[in-house]
Amino acid sequence: MITKQRTVYYCEFCKAHKMTKNSMELHEKHCTANPDRHCRVCENGWNKDLLKKYEGRFVIKKSPAPGFPNATINSVEWAGEPVTLAQLQEDVEYCPACTLAIIRQCDLNNSPGDFGEFNYQKANKEYWDERSAAYEEDRGYGL
Repeated sequence: MITKQRTVYYCEFCKAHKMTKNSMELHEKHCTANPDRHCRVCENGWNKDLLKKYEGRFVIKKSPAPGFPNATINSVEWAGEPVTLAQLQEDVEYCPACTLAIIRQCDLNNSPGDFGEFNYQKANKEYWDERSAAYEEDRGYGL
């Protein structure tokens, strides 16, 4: 039998794990749970500004999970003007990764509203289809 010990690197934002330091550093730089993230899709880094913009407009309430004594359920209650998915997508210029990052960091998927309807895979496909069509139009392809 061969036994090997390995160092495992964990993301401090989402608790994902990698086997190499370099791959974890790259992951953390772009992690959707990182407030200082740099987006690989739109190449912007505006999460912190948007988090400040939305700060104070909601309160995250933690309540005990029924049947699980050590677990809590988070829910969002609006303390100010409610944030909508359409407004959020407009603020991030329809970048699906930035939309997901804000929803995830603000825990908006547990909020009243339409955030639970956000489908990252569908939004990502639409985003790239639109960018590809614009690129082809600029280059004169498909005429």
